[in-house]
Amino acid sequence: MCLYTLVQENDLFLIIKYGIQISFYTIILYFYALNGQNLINEDNNVRRAINEFNWVDKPLWLKKYLLTVMTGMNKNIEVKPFGIYVINLKNFAKVMNAAYSYYSIFSKMSNKNYS
Repeated sequence: MCLYTLVQENDLFLIIKYGIQISFYTIILYFYALNGQNLINEDNNVRRAINEFNWVDKPLWLKKYLLTVMTGMNKNIEVKPFGIYVINLKNFAKVMNAAYSYYSIFSKMSNKNYS
């Protein structure tokens, strides 16, 4: 809605206000998504490193420890607020797509004559 108002508004103060607001929220959302994506990537790197570890000629206690760690690493680590969605760059792109779609719908609706 802010994007639509930003484009349709003629008042310079509101254009600046909504422009800063949209930029600020987009940057914050991007950095949350980036941190969530970095967490997912590091989880995958640790899982890959543990799976590629040469454990064949290691002592029995280390083999048991690695088995416990590998069992615990079966579940992906994700940032999931309220259990609804995963915060990552893929979902950030979906949010940006949705925002543009809503803007496009509002823009098209305002250009039509409903008389």
